[in-house]
Amino acid sequence: MIIRTILVIAAIILAQLLVASDESSAATGEKNLEPSQAYSENIAVIFLPGIFGSKLTCTAAGKYKDALIWGDGHYGGDGLSLEDCPTAKAELLGRAEVNNMSGFWKRLFGRLAGNFSDLNVYSNFKDNLSFSTDAAVLSFPYDWRRSNAASASDFDDYICSEFSEKKYKKYIFVAHSMGGLVLDAWIKTSFAKSEKCKDGSPMPIDIKQVSYFIFGGTPFLGAPEVVTSMFSGDNSMTRDRYFRMLFGDTLIEDAITFDSVYELIPFTSIMKSDCKAYQANQTKRIIEKVSVTGDRSIMNLSLVNTWQQMSIPRRFPESLKANEYEYIGKKIESASNVVCERLSEDVGEPIRAKYRYVVGKLRKDNTFENTTAVLGSATLNQSKVEFQTTLGQGDGTVPEWSAMNGIGTSEMNQPSQNTHDHIYDDISIMSYLQNSVSSTASAIGLIQKIGSENIDKEQFDKYIEDSSEYAGFLDNDSYAELAKSLSDAAQRSGIDATDIYRYSRGNSLPDAQRALGFSVAAYSVGLNDRSKAFSWINSAELNFKMNNPSRSWFLSQKGLADPASQAVNDDQLQARLNSILGKSRLYLGDYGGFDDLDNAADAGWVKAGENKAAIAKRVGVDLYLDSASIRTMAPRT
Repeated sequence: MIIRTILVIAAIILAQLLVASDESSAATGEKNLEPSQAYSENIAVIFLPGIFGSKLTCTAAGKYKDALIWGDGHYGGDGLSLEDCPTAKAELLGRAEVNNMSGFWKRLFGRLAGNFSDLNVYSNFKDNLSFSTDAAVLSFPYDWRRSNAASASDFDDYICSEFSEKKYKKYIFVAHSMGGLVLDAWIKTSFAKSEKCKDGSPMPIDIKQVSYFIFGGTPFLGAPEVVTSMFSGDNSMTRDRYFRMLFGDTLIEDAITFDSVYELIPFTSIMKSDCKAYQANQTKRIIEKVSVTGDRSIMNLSLVNTWQQMSIPRRFPESLKANEYEYIGKKIESASNVVCERLSEDVGEPIRAKYRYVVGKLRKDNTFENTTAVLGSATLNQSKVEFQTTLGQGDGTVPEWSAMNGIGTSEMNQPSQNTHDHIYDDISIMSYLQNSVSSTASAIGLIQKIGSENIDKEQFDKYIEDSSEYAGFLDNDSYAELAKSLSDAAQRSGIDATDIYRYSRGNSLPDAQRALGFSVAAYSVGLNDRSKAFSWINSAELNFKMNNPSRSWFLSQKGLADPASQAVNDDQLQARLNSILGKSRLYLGDYGGFDDLDNAADAGWVKAGENKAAIAKRVGVDLYLDSASIRTMAPRT
């Protein structure tokens, strides 16, 4: 709180200084902006909030039409159930003010109301990012009670209508918590599948315009706390305040009508056994039934009988009690299908390479410890239920493995030591977002600046040095466009491609500078085939060394497709490209599909012999694996 207050005060002072600066420049009609700020207006950041993060006003005909059912002091009670109000208008919830609650609601919520007052403070996030970057920060509020599939369909409509006229050069999608499930569903069911909107018009955004899809604390594979809350019957066992809200005495009767809640159950527990994603991950048991003899069996929550036998959820609305488990059966059937479809779809490597994960890593390793609960009258066929949630670090709500989409590597995430609801308040995460925007803007500005000018070698080297400082924050398409523009400028100005290659081989230069230099050389005209092939290799290897597997994958793929590389009869060269491509794919979450790498990698390393160790030592990291190692290498956790 103290740090946040200091930041707010600093922002106010900075704003006053900027206003004074603008006033002083008004006489000349000029606006003093850094190059990155000047081009930030070409970038749109689209934000999707999490559960509870949208204010809801009922739009359904009947008793609650036009009534505010969530937000501005209304947090539970009449009208929030989907049975009472099936449709609602959503607006971004900036700040949840407990002080606006009536005395009755304050007493009913007790300490929980105080906790919730600080949840989902998205206004600060939007204002800070917009103020510090000058980018257009937009938001997509949605009815978080409904299925994430339905919200994804609404998001598709939003994209097609909102950006049919508004045009930006680059888009950065940022999602928090369940908003990431909406974004992921939209990508897989719409964006990755079709270039058209529902009305047949062209999709206004294509993949090359997207810098990143950033997911903050998104429970891709579910959140075990949901089950702990629903099953335990003792709300005090639930450490997380999100689920204390959902399944506390105030909201539980409303929460069991929310389709989205069932879609938060850990995936191996809610999906049916015939689902493709279940078959690939059935060993990842999250919730198990433990008998008195110690035997364990997975608890299948896709079967309504499981719910009925265990008398869960612990309370139903009076209006549903006559057909309570028939109602539950329809909910879990729908959730099972939605989760199965989302997790079974593969977006492909070009899109997957743009996924970034903001992952909570609280200092305690036991953030998700075992929770054991005895249900009902303490027996269920002489068994107890143990919730297996010893899953390592997390943000207190979503474990790390779920927020990382099951990839299990550290190279694709931005770690935060903040709790789930404050994950975007983390200064390091805000800095990462700011750098993503400003770097993209800087690249846009530099590309425009050098579009037609002639430059000398000294200027060219300076451009390489300066742009390499932010190149790591660029998406692959922007990086390629930057490298091509620098290559074109060099060729236009008479700078020899061989000189660029030699410049990049300088071991005294920083790795980022060398990597960009090699990329520029690879895109250049006039370089011999062998040097061009090694430009791709060196750039890919250096990017992998700098923990950028998506860039490494991108460049190694480009290298393999380049006729120059194909023309070089060198098994070792081909093996290096194939090996770094294979390992990059592994780090991107592609654990299969390596058949196409076998022959080149294996044949190449047989001939490389002792050179393999020397190459790895020179690069400074063990990049090289034969196909068998690539296949069997377990993802790192």
